[in-house]
Amino acid sequence: MPTSNRLIVALLALALGTARAGTFATPTATTVLGCQSSDTHLATTQFVQNAIGCASVANQTSLAIAISGGTVTLTTAQLKNAVLIFTGSLAGNVSVVLPTGTPGTWSFVNNTSGAFTATMAVAGQMSPLAFVQGSTRTVSSDGATLYGPVGQALTISTPTSTATGDVTTYGGVNGQSLADSGYPIGASGHALASLDGANTWSGYQTFTGGSNIAGSTVGSMLINGDMDIDQQFEGQSNGVGIDRWYYSYTAGSGLGLQRITGLSVAGYGHYLSLTAPGTAVTVGSTDQRNLRQIVEGSMVSPLQWGTINAQAATLQFWAYATLPGTYCFSISNSTPNESYVGTFAIASASTWQMFTETIPAPPLGSAWSSFTANQFGLMVRFDVGSGSSLATSSVGVWQAGNVETTPGAIELIDNASAQLSLVGVHLFAGTNVGPYIPRPYADELALAKRFYAKTINETVQVNQDAGLGGALCTTTPVADSYVNVRFALPNGLYSGVGSSLSITTYNPNNTNASWRDVTQGTDVAATVDPATAAGGTGVEIETAAPVAAAGDTLCIHATMNSGAR
Repeated sequence: MPTSNRLIVALLALALGTARAGTFATPTATTVLGCQSSDTHLATTQFVQNAIGCASVANQTSLAIAISGGTVTLTTAQLKNAVLIFTGSLAGNVSVVLPTGTPGTWSFVNNTSGAFTATMAVAGQMSPLAFVQGSTRTVSSDGATLYGPVGQALTISTPTSTATGDVTTYGGVNGQSLADSGYPIGASGHALASLDGANTWSGYQTFTGGSNIAGSTVGSMLINGDMDIDQQFEGQSNGVGIDRWYYSYTAGSGLGLQRITGLSVAGYGHYLSLTAPGTAVTVGSTDQRNLRQIVEGSMVSPLQWGTINAQAATLQFWAYATLPGTYCFSISNSTPNESYVGTFAIASASTWQMFTETIPAPPLGSAWSSFTANQFGLMVRFDVGSGSSLATSSVGVWQAGNVETTPGAIELIDNASAQLSLVGVHLFAGTNVGPYIPRPYADELALAKRFYAKTINETVQVNQDAGLGGALCTTTPVADSYVNVRFALPNGLYSGVGSSLSITTYNPNNTNASWRDVTQGTDVAATVDPATAAGGTGVEIETAAPVAAAGDTLCIHATMNSGAR
């Protein structure tokens, strides 16, 4: 070998020797399930072989465990086996629990029998994984949470929530927690998505009707419970209410209602305020006043009230009142001859409080409409001024008749300038209610428009002389001709109990209900052809007289009210 080459080799040896100076140290052995975890030292061959051997043993052993119900906490000795086979006849539901600080991967086999359910989780995990009889589940633990692999059907863990403005995002571990669309892509709305696009959840899916997904409450059986939608008044004070929340009264109204914009409680950008007049109104014995929502049968179908499959419901809401004390809500059928009165106590004045009320299923055979579209499902009411004939001392139970208050409860209208505000009013099927995941705003608005819709631009109050934005316009084809436009009705227009379709016209540029001839700056009387509403897709709005000039542009606004707001 040439001298130069020998010199290079010597220098390399010196460099390597310097880099490797010292004795190779066996890593500190930290035992987890009988196996050693490494630190940053270089491993000796003995250490590596021991580690391989440990993994090999773990991956080739199995253990049968007999269970019968209750909580079964696995030991570290049992978890040294890669396959755990659960056997036995279940006498009750069973929870298989792994201790914290025991990471690993296993195959769990459920060979049990008996009409009960099994779940598995790490101790302290909020939402366990389903463990169906006859199934084999490959699961992994990081020492704090148990996971299933991508592509397997999972009982989704409860995501963590972060409220920012009126959007709540739900984060979690990839492939495990559901996120609303605000989490992965920062968009508004709350369609559900898996974080890693796993086959189990592909794309974004919207859920309605109060379906539950492992601790997360998706949607609500009520519409506009977040009080965001106010098509008719757009935040102006009124005596009617807002979309789907209607002020019903049998004696002088007196109450002021207004959707207020502003952060009431975390996650909500609006709330509905009800204010008593400056002079207290004496409540007569037969007076009835309430804020109500009539809920369509298809929305409450999960409840199946009156049948053997009936289940309880959960009413959840935030309330604020200037006057502390006991207030009432009620649930009833359409007649109403089945009623449930509940109370909620405002402990401190002018402070938001959250209430979660469990509503038991009504008696078997009680009269409820069929749970389909265009049927009167049920009615949710908040009492604000009802008399003794509608009062009951039996609260928290179902009873025959129409009742909605209890003696001694605060009747808002009987207290000068008193205020009650509500937001986040939601009704869910069942009692296991987790974090609420709202529907996207566009979906919520579409549901509201089945009952009330307008052509006037969103954010603009319904009124005469509201401007041309959103107006229905057409052009006269020839001189002395009649013109018309079609006001398209929303898909699935509600036409059930309590409905009575009405169309109201509005002049975009004047204070009357006529067409506006934009070209001439004049008005032309309007008529609505009721026959065209028979098909349920739209109505024709026509001129009541011919328009003299050809080529004129005529515009008009309209609203649709199903009569069941």
